[in-house]
Amino acid sequence: MCSRSVFPLVLLFFSLSAVAQEDTDHWFIMLDETEVIGKIERDSAGILLVRTIDGLLMNLPVDSIEFRETLQPGEAGRKYPVIFPANIQRNLGAGNAFTLPKGKGFYQTGWGIHHTGDYGLTDNLTVGAGWFMLYAGWIHLKAATPIKKDLVQVGINTGYGLTYQSENAAVLTGLITIGNPNLFITTGYGMFWIDGARYQQLQISGQMRTSMHGSMIMEFMYFSEWDLLQSYFILGGRSRLFSRTSFDYGFGFANGRNSGDYLPVVPLIWLGLMVPL
Repeated sequence: MCSRSVFPLVLLFFSLSAVAQEDTDHWFIMLDETEVIGKIERDSAGILLVRTIDGLLMNLPVDSIEFRETLQPGEAGRKYPVIFPANIQRNLGAGNAFTLPKGKGFYQTGWGIHHTGDYGLTDNLTVGAGWFMLYAGWIHLKAATPIKKDLVQVGINTGYGLTYQSENAAVLTGLITIGNPNLFITTGYGMFWIDGARYQQLQISGQMRTSMHGSMIMEFMYFSEWDLLQSYFILGGRSRLFSRTSFDYGFGFANGRNSGDYLPVVPLIWLGLMVPL
């Protein structure tokens, strides 16, 4: 009789211990805009006991939590934890050798006329699709892996699309990213084809985190022998607007080519949104 009554107590003890020993970091935004990062020590009667990354214990009422996100392992130890991997995986128009974690995704738009969405099939394989006004639509796939974590990442990006004139288009690019999610630079070289004509492209881009919710972004792209766009350079950033949505902005220049003749340099302005899913 005694053993039967003790058994549920033993189960309760171990279940509470399991909660107290949770080793996953979470990011919380409260209704008053207070932000907390830490581990859940206990979940009881609508109150979360959280040990912050500074070692403090805080009681967070569940009904006062506006937003909650689970961090990737090791992120809480960074100067600026990667709250949304999507913000790192994608710059403005250029990509890099980071991929989305499995099950994570994002939607990005520039000026409301350029749209793209990506989803992590695995931690090393990201798929996506996009369209530009009524001019072109495409699907793409990126595979990447770290050579040495937080130092060197390599990847391959490939895609296929159609223009409004039913022209076939394809791209294949190799990417090398050096650095960690708080500061990195990417170089890329690849080729793209439009109705059988082959062109080359060179990319140099980078991103530097400046706060928990902001970063500076730089991109340079060069296209050889393409009678449309020769190159562009843009310097800008990404800043959080809401719990998830970030505002993208950039200023720079672009120049084109027409039947081999170079066109004048024109100003380039980027305004858009990044929405992790």
